[in-house]
Amino acid sequence: MPVVARVDPKTVFTPAEWSRLTSRSSLRGLWLVVHAWGTIAAAIALVTLWPNPVSWLIAVMVVGARQLGLAILMHEAAHGGIHGNKAINEWVGQWLCAVPVGADLASYRSYHLQHHRFTQQPEDPDLSLSAPFPITKESFFAKRSAISPARLLSSSGCRCFCHCSDAIAATKKCRMRALSLVAPTR
Repeated sequence: MPVVARVDPKTVFTPAEWSRLTSRSSLRGLWLVVHAWGTIAAAIALVTLWPNPVSWLIAVMVVGARQLGLAILMHEAAHGGIHGNKAINEWVGQWLCAVPVGADLASYRSYHLQHHRFTQQPEDPDLSLSAPFPITKESFFAKRSAISPARLLSSSGCRCFCHCSDAIAATKKCRMRALSLVAPTR
């Protein structure tokens, strides 16, 4: 029994809207791949031409963002959305998008299409990613405060830093101790 009722998108969108949302462009798909790799090359050139900590930090952030972009393009390739020619779509998706991020297009496609077939059902392989949501306000604030200054100062987490056995008490003690460590002195 599906957890979420299936909805035919054509009952939500007009034919013109649906056509615009589902149209694909081989030129745009290839351009996005070229753009991602061009941006990566530019970031590497930045560090090569001006080697310093700032350029290195910028390059790391840019390359990381483009790696995410390549993973998203791999997702598009899994749906046949990079190029209308299946052979080109497969090659670009595998060698220019998937392999550089440590993935395999065929394996990802098999897994991902199971997710689409069984979205939010017990058979959905991604259900564990969405099952804990939505969360309560209390849970949100507990997660948000989990990254306290004490955790950042501690190399192996709160328990090591405070030597507390109770995680909740440890978090409170860490927060208090961290505030005293980072509070301005008078």
